Amino acid sequence: MLRKRGYVACGPIVAALIVILVSNREGSQLDTKGWLPDTGVWFLHQLITSLLPFAPPRSWRTTDAAIWQRYQDAHGTKEAPMVPIDEPNLASLLAGETKLDLSRPAVLRGALNLTHLGWGLDWLAESPRGDMVVDYFSDASIPAKEGGSVPRSRAALRDIVSAFGIENATIFPKVGTEMVFHKYPHLLQDLPLDKYASIFGYRWFDPRYVGTLLTVPVFLSRGTKAFDTASSKGDDDDDDDAEITTTTTTKASSRTDLHCEPITNVCLHLVGRKRWTLVDPADSPGLRPALSPDGRAYVFANLDPDDPAITRVRRYSAMLEAGDILYVPAWWWHRVDYIEDQTALSMSLFHVNFEQMLGNNKLFFALVVPNLVKEVLGWNKQ
Repeated sequence: MLRKRGYVACGPIVAALIVILVSNREGSQLDTKGWLPDTGVWFLHQLITSLLPFAPPRSWRTTDAAIWQRYQDAHGTKEAPMVPIDEPNLASLLAGETKLDLSRPAVLRGALNLTHLGWGLDWLAESPRGDMVVDYFSDASIPAKEGGSVPRSRAALRDIVSAFGIENATIFPKVGTEMVFHKYPHLLQDLPLDKYASIFGYRWFDPRYVGTLLTVPVFLSRGTKAFDTASSKGDDDDDDDAEITTTTTTKASSRTDLHCEPITNVCLHLVGRKRWTLVDPADSPGLRPALSPDGRAYVFANLDPDDPAITRVRRYSAMLEAGDILYVPAWWWHRVDYIEDQTALSMSLFHVNFEQMLGNNKLFFALVVPNLVKEVLGWNKQ
C-alpha cells in the first residue's frame, strides 16, 4: 500500500520531468507539429486520469472531444490514400546485402518455416499449454471505446480453442495473452532467433529475457460477419402502401481497434489470414488519441471503428498469410481485422527500442510513464 501511495505521489513528477527533458533537448519540438495549442490541456487530463482511482469529470471528456473536433475541422474531410506496406527481399536481408529500414513497417513474406515449427491450434490446446487459464475477450466485435480493449472473461486455453469449431457461430472470442511463453520460454529456441537479431537489430531475442526485455504474447481469433439491417419506406411515409426497402450491410466483426504502444513488434503469423492497417505516429492528432482505459501503457483511437475520420489519415495496409512476419516500429498505430471464416493465430516478439520509444512520439511516451511503471512492477498485466 505504501509503495502504491508513493507511486501516486511521484508519478506526475516523473512524467513532468520527462516532458521537460525531452522538450529541452536541442532541436526537440516535443512532437507539437500538427498538434493544437491546447494539446497541453488534453495531456494533463489524460495524465491525471491515469492517477485517479475514480472516473474523471465528464466535462474533461467533453473538452477533449472538442479539442480533436477542432483539429478535424481545420484539416478538412478529404480522404487520404491507403498504401501497401513495404515488402523487402528476405534473401537479401539474410545475406546482409541490404538492411531493413527500422523506421518504417515491413512485411517479410514466407519468412517462417511453419513445417518445422508445427505451432497451430492443436499445439496451443495440448497439455500443458491448453491447461493454462487466461483472460480473453468473449466478443471480439466490441469497439475499444466501448470497453472492447479490456478482457473480461477467463477460461482454459483448450476450451477457448474449442469455441472456434462451433458451426454457424456469429460471435467469436479473442485471445491476447503472454502467459504461454512466459511460462514456457524455452519454446522460443525453435525459432531462428539469431537471424531475427540480425535483421531487426535487437540482440535480446533470447528465452532468458522473456518477461524483462522481451514479451511474447499469443493472439487468436476468427472473423465472421455482423449484419446491420435497416428498413425504410418510400418518399411518402404517410402512405401505408408505400414500398418498404430493407438494406442489409455486412462488415468484419472480429478485430483489434486502432492503438499504439511504446514497444516495437515483430509479429510471426502462424495460422490463417488477417489484415493489418497501420498509421504513422505523425498523424496521431487525427485519431482522437486517449490513454488506455485499463491502466496499461498504450494509447487508443477514441473513435468508432467505422468513423470517417480514420479515412482522412494515410494508412498502410497488408494482408498477412501463414508464414509471414510483420515488423511494426514503436508508436505506429495499428488495427487488426480478422477475415471471415478464417481462424488466425499469431505471436509477437515485443521488445524495447529505446530510440524509437523516445523519438517516435515523445508526447505519448511522457503520457504513459505512470502506466508503464505499473506494468514493469506487475500491477497491470494481461
